Amino acid sequence: MVNSGLEDEVSNLLAGEEISVSFKGNLFRCCRYGVWYFVMVEMPIGVVDLSAWLYNNSEMLSHNEQVLSHHDKVYYCVLQKKIDIALIYEKFIKYIECN
Repeated sequence: MVNSGLEDEVSNLLAGEEISVSFKGNLFRCCRYGVWYFVMVEMPIGVVDLSAWLYNNSEMLSHNEQVLSHHDKVYYCVLQKKIDIALIYEKFIKYIECN
């Protein structure tokens, strides 16, 4: 679990505010959108065969989780009502280890 100071910092964001937090060597961008928190982390493109990954693992994605690409970068994105960076990190690691 992320330390409570970091959780407080992220959970106290106002609508439209953004913060970047580092967790276990990965940079997570967090933004408040109404009652939701949008969290995005860049996936290392060198380990992602995106088409194969989506074909084999698309059932692992829920309606609150997406893999997006933008300007030759790939991002794992999540919407959460209660922010939990540690849980997002666990899912992120599981997805990039699928290859």
